[in-house]
Amino acid sequence: MIRPPGESVEDPGTVVPTTSAEIGQTLRASREQQGVALSTVHDRLARPVTELDALERGDLASLPDQALALSTLRRYANFLGLDGDALALRMLDGWSASLAGEEATGHPSSWHAFGDTGEVPSVGQGPAASVGPDVGPPTGAFPVVPRQHIQSSKRAIKQARRRMEAPGWLKALVWMAAVLLAIVLAGTAIWFIKPQWMVNAHLLRIVPAGYNVQHPVAPDHTATTSAGNVAVQLTGSPSATSANYSVAAASFTLNLATTGRCWLQVTSPSSPTPLAEGVQAAGELMHFTSSGPLTVQVGSASVLLSITTGGTSVFDTAPKAAPFTYTFTPAGS
Repeated sequence: MIRPPGESVEDPGTVVPTTSAEIGQTLRASREQQGVALSTVHDRLARPVTELDALERGDLASLPDQALALSTLRRYANFLGLDGDALALRMLDGWSASLAGEEATGHPSSWHAFGDTGEVPSVGQGPAASVGPDVGPPTGAFPVVPRQHIQSSKRAIKQARRRMEAPGWLKALVWMAAVLLAIVLAGTAIWFIKPQWMVNAHLLRIVPAGYNVQHPVAPDHTATTSAGNVAVQLTGSPSATSANYSVAAASFTLNLATTGRCWLQVTSPSSPTPLAEGVQAAGELMHFTSSGPLTVQVGSASVLLSITTGGTSVFDTAPKAAPFTYTFTPAGS
């Protein structure tokens, strides 16, 4: 027989439920007797149906912790018109006895919700009427998660993220490919644009249209005509910065072609002033015809020199070092 709230469950002749299974049967019987569906209890108490069903079956292992089970039991019993405090105390006494038996046998209780202290929060001492079906007593502290479990969980998350990342060799390969691609694109753009600063730095060589660039003869060589006669011959021993040549003709023409900005000076003993002096731009052509010696001083290697006699080019050269001085002397001078 079920007693209303406030009436003791220990009156003579009353069967008092003491185990979780008996308490669950009492709850189920009272609910079915009143024709209340389990979903209605869920709506009124805002507790999961699974927890309510676990209480009716006496399956305490399906509940998160002991404090929550006692709170749910007390509110459920009060909702059905039973003495929730008495039933909660009965279940608590049963658990205490079960805990003592498990500690005696060396098997810890699965309902040890508060670590090694064995403390159980109080479920309230006031009358059941002051609580009501929608308001429950304090459930105590939340279960404490050990710090080592949190740390191990964080380590597991970090390891999982590292496994999802690309390997180091693949990252390095991608970066190398990106750098090489950037270099190729930059080089292609510079080659097509041909900026003036590269010309000035002699990194690019610009030859005017229609000008045939011949392979220069080294300063320590001689040039011959098509008849086999020596047209231009090196005289003396050239130094690192100068060379002297004799031209086997009464007169000759000196041709200068600048492939880049180059300082040059052309002088003749027959002229008190230089025939040409200053910085010449890239692509300029100059011709000097003389029957006497000519001296050419160049400030960079961005220049080609050639000698023409009788309308035929018989000698061409380019300086190997800068500055460099050339002296060309025709025959009979």
